[in-house]
Amino acid sequence: MRKIPMKNYIVYGLVCLLTIVLLISWVNIYAGNKTYKDNTNERMNFLKEIKVSELKSFLDENIDIAIYLSNSEDTNIQEFETKLRKKLIRKDYISDIVYINTLNLSNDVLKLINDKYMVNYENLPNLIIISDGNIVDTYYISDYAKETDIITILEAYYD
Repeated sequence: MRKIPMKNYIVYGLVCLLTIVLLISWVNIYAGNKTYKDNTNERMNFLKEIKVSELKSFLDENIDIAIYLSNSEDTNIQEFETKLRKKLIRKDYISDIVYINTLNLSNDVLKLINDKYMVNYENLPNLIIISDGNIVDTYYISDYAKETDIITILEAYYD
């Protein structure tokens, strides 16, 4: 019987160790991407998304902006957002609006907006129009809301 050199065992051990390290890395990257994708609103992914941690500095830097806020897991407004997406793209309002996903963060965003603009909203609006550093219009999505309502508001300030 032939004897296997010790060098082969060392190479085999290194290949196994490298494979395990790469596998763990790929699993972590996949889990991070999946978490990000789960927290992203697929219907509104064409808009620039602002994270809540960036919101205060974003509001300080931008005095004329429209902010669309919604919960990415809210299935009640799924049809509304799908229609709104088509209208916003058609009217080319994409550069005028930013999106904030309020999933698990609506209280933080509400407090920040109330403090920044000296308003007293009890519920977070779904659309906030800011002009010259002041809130000039808001819109709440209800059961009777239509995407044309939001387009009409945007036309008043951006056309």
